[in-house]
Amino acid sequence: MSQNADGQIRYLSSHDVPTGLSNHTLFKNRLGIAMAFTARSDSTVVLLNLDLYNFKILSDWLGHSAGDSLLRIVTSHLKMRARYQAAVPARGDEFLIALATIPDTDLIDTIVSKLFELISKPVALDERVLTVISV
Repeated sequence: MSQNADGQIRYLSSHDVPTGLSNHTLFKNRLGIAMAFTARSDSTVVLLNLDLYNFKILSDWLGHSAGDSLLRIVTSHLKMRARYQAAVPARGDEFLIALATIPDTDLIDTIVSKLFELISKPVALDERVLTVISV
């Protein structure tokens, strides 16, 4: 097996295909590392559950490929803005996000507000403009 194929297999075994986010195994590993680090430092790990309201209805209406595209858009928003240790699709329309090394619990509200602000912006998908969540 070539080195490139071996790397591809390792990637696919640790990542979610539609979003490119870590899968549950890699997420659990990264969360464990973050928790061990915070046990030795004066910081916090916060676990968020982000649910895309009515995603299943939207995915059924527009088609599953459009639903996967929407998940990739939300993922890119999360990657662009969030200071997270790891994120994982929990179920099709839910994401688990681990915010690591949070030095001050007051910062959590700010981070969550920024995530909601970013994700609630209208999204262009298949010649339609959609709002994923409303805040």
